[in-house]
Amino acid sequence: MNWDGIENFMKAEKKVWRVKGKGSDLSGYVQKYESLTSVVLMEAGHMATADQTVNSQAMIEDWVLDKGLFGNKSL
Repeated sequence: MNWDGIENFMKAEKKVWRVKGKGSDLSGYVQKYESLTSVVLMEAGHMATADQTVNSQAMIEDWVLDKGLFGNKSL
């Protein structure tokens, strides 16, 4: 990716992501710098919404509603 912030993004901390209500199960990892966010959704392939229905829904809702690790104020 040709972007001035790529070095800072690569240095950004990968935060552990857990979906509330799912106990202590690891849902994935979130890495964010400025407007770029990368999410690793555990145990999901290219059909993530079918593989991890609850986690996918939580990720999309938090991103759209700008909250949790996906919010602009979080990382």
